[in-house]
Amino acid sequence: MSEKKIQSKPTNKFKKAECARRNPSVSPILRLLIGVVLFGGLIAFAVVAGALAGYQSGTQSQNATATMLSASSLGEQFELALSDMNEGRYEVAYQRLEYVIAQDPLTRV
Repeated sequence: MSEKKIQSKPTNKFKKAECARRNPSVSPILRLLIGVVLFGGLIAFAVVAGALAGYQSGTQSQNATATMLSASSLGEQFELALSDMNEGRYEVAYQRLEYVIAQDPLTRV
C-alpha cells in the first residue's frame, strides 16, 4: 500500500501541472490580441508623430520662404522708390515707401 501512495502523489502533481498548462490565467488568444493591439498602437503613434514632424518642418520651410520673398519684394519696392525719386515721381515714390514701412516698420531705410 505504501507503494500506491508514493505513485499517487506524483500522478496528482503531474495532473496539476498538466492542468495548469492547459488552463493558464491568460489564454493564448487573449495574449495574442493584447500583443496585436499594443503593436498597432505603437505603429499608430509612430505614424502620427512622423506626420506631425513633417507638418512642422513644412510649415517652417514655408514661413522661411515667405519671409525671404517678402524681404526681396520690400527691397525691390525700396529700389523702385529711389528710382522714382530720381525721375521726379515723388508721389509714386512716397506710396512705395509707405508700403515698405507698413509691411516692415522696423526696416531701417
